[in-house]
Amino acid sequence: MKETRLSKFLPRLATAGLLGAALATTACTAVEDFIIRTELDDTKWRAASIDGIPVPAGVEVTANFAKDGSVSGSAGCNTYSVGDVRTSSGLKFLQIATTRRLCPDPQMATEIAFVAALEGVRNFRITDEGQLTLFGPGTTVLFDPAQ
Repeated sequence: MKETRLSKFLPRLATAGLLGAALATTACTAVEDFIIRTELDDTKWRAASIDGIPVPAGVEVTANFAKDGSVSGSAGCNTYSVGDVRTSSGLKFLQIATTRRLCPDPQMATEIAFVAALEGVRNFRITDEGQLTLFGPGTTVLFDPAQ
């Protein structure tokens, strides 16, 4: 059997302790990617604040994360949906589709702020208190788990 280039160097890498480090790095990247890709699957959230401003009483802003990576919910007045938001480094909401109903304030103003905030989201974090934070440069949306 013909020896491959990689098999010639494996003993040297193992001796140098580099093989384990290379495999560990690959495994960690795969695990991190798996967590980013699945942690939010089948979860439902209700927005508590948008850029530090509490969502007004009586206004419903939600985010429902599906297994396929899509997100949908209520934006305050209209419903919205967006395709797979997962990226290798976090989240990105591209091509947000909404229905086109007009509503009175505070629903309409909240929706405008929410959709603008989603467009700036680049990552997420689940806090020790169990809240979901979507964030990006200059934007933060804080969610509580939906019942």
